[in-house]
Amino acid sequence: MPKVIFPPRPKSAIPPTELDYYDKTGLWIAQYKYNGARAPIHIQNGQVNMCDRHGGQLRSYSMPINTEKQILALPGLDKSKEYWLDAELLIKTSAADTKQKIIFFDVLQAGNYFFLKPNQMTRLAILDEICGHPKQIDPLRGMGLSISEDLMLAPVFDKDFVTHFKEKIQFDECEGLMLRKRDSVIDNFGAKEYEIGWMVRCRKPNKNYPY
Repeated sequence: MPKVIFPPRPKSAIPPTELDYYDKTGLWIAQYKYNGARAPIHIQNGQVNMCDRHGGQLRSYSMPINTEKQILALPGLDKSKEYWLDAELLIKTSAADTKQKIIFFDVLQAGNYFFLKPNQMTRLAILDEICGHPKQIDPLRGMGLSISEDLMLAPVFDKDFVTHFKEKIQFDECEGLMLRKRDSVIDNFGAKEYEIGWMVRCRKPNKNYPY
């Protein structure tokens, strides 16, 4: 396993009643917040490694060879570069048809580590290019843009946060929304776990948390 780049985690959470305020500022975008395991993926020299958000191995998952091949076949990968792609692995849900799907939602490194630049919107554009600009929503829960059999790209919403929060929470795979500040940058070297203020989670309530 290569040296881990720890992904940013949100410091705070908001109730759904605050989504409209964040929407109206025009400063934020949203993605679905998935009910899975945070699973950053490292790609270099034809090798793929996945870790959990603590930098360790995922105990309940071993990446199949077919999934590894799909990752190495991402249309926008430059074989000369090292990558860290931020992703969610769906291993917490019970439905068999979505089990072990991987959903990409940010990129931390593409050649150079993205410390201080580019900003969030440019990183999302880079990730979209890496994934081949997918356009079709998956036929399972409509929760991601289909890249291949087991890979998806998280859609990005620039308005109507309340609507997007409500549209998928009936499914076990989606907990709510993750808000990301448009002009934010990765401002930590990722040498250890850290929290930031430019991401905010908004989840449907469960027994462990109110939102």
